[in-house]
Amino acid sequence: MTRLPLEGIRVADFCWLIAGPATTRILADYGADVIKIESQARLDDIRTTGVQPPGPGSVNTNGVFNDVNTNKRSVTINVNTEAGLDLVKRLIAQSDIVTNNFTGDRMDRWGLGYEELRRIKPDIIMLTMPVMGTTGPYVRYGSYGNGVIGYAGMRMNMGFPGRPPVGISPLYSDFSVPYFAVSALMAALYQRERTGEGQFIDLAQMESSVAMLGTDIVEYGVTGSAPGPNGNRARDFAPHGAYPCAGDDRWIAIAVRTDE
Repeated sequence: MTRLPLEGIRVADFCWLIAGPATTRILADYGADVIKIESQARLDDIRTTGVQPPGPGSVNTNGVFNDVNTNKRSVTINVNTEAGLDLVKRLIAQSDIVTNNFTGDRMDRWGLGYEELRRIKPDIIMLTMPVMGTTGPYVRYGSYGNGVIGYAGMRMNMGFPGRPPVGISPLYSDFSVPYFAVSALMAALYQRERTGEGQFIDLAQMESSVAMLGTDIVEYGVTGSAPGPNGNRARDFAPHGAYPCAGDDRWIAIAVRTDE
């Protein structure tokens, strides 16, 4: 049987909702032993959010929850008790990676910041994925994906010129941030293999989402003006649009990306 690339790697996973669990699902799909840690007093909100299947209610039947938490083990621990905190530390001592997507200082307030984790296991890799990072005046800002893409500036670019922003239906950050996070974790694992040293990865979801703006960032950096909405046109296509033709309400759509 083919050995998966992350077999033998254990992840103590404090992530919840979508962006964090989608990150650790990728690790689990590649063979990592991911142990999802929740509190019985406050389970992962995504368990009970949105459309539920018919029949008796259950915290285990939500489709989105099961999609982003496949291939994981799960445990509930009350980290606010001395016994629970001790149990978590014992689990971390047997883990390679610790992940969370709480606000920037939540793990520190539990006594589970990176420096404490290094004392427990010197080569530990810690990934924290707050909305605004772990430093600065917005360290306690929390948000769902809708808020993250708003902070990043995506919403102002959606819609047609002269009209209000229309927002975005898919939550881009929830499904793009995980790939930034996994890439950083792979680099950290490689570095640990070479040097024996762990890593602290501070991955702000807002910053990763800004990276998705592409040429909009370049335009703002060069001109000082925010591009704003431009309808259905791609900025790297020219010509690109729906153009009127002769006759009554007749149009042609043209999308040209290269000179060829």
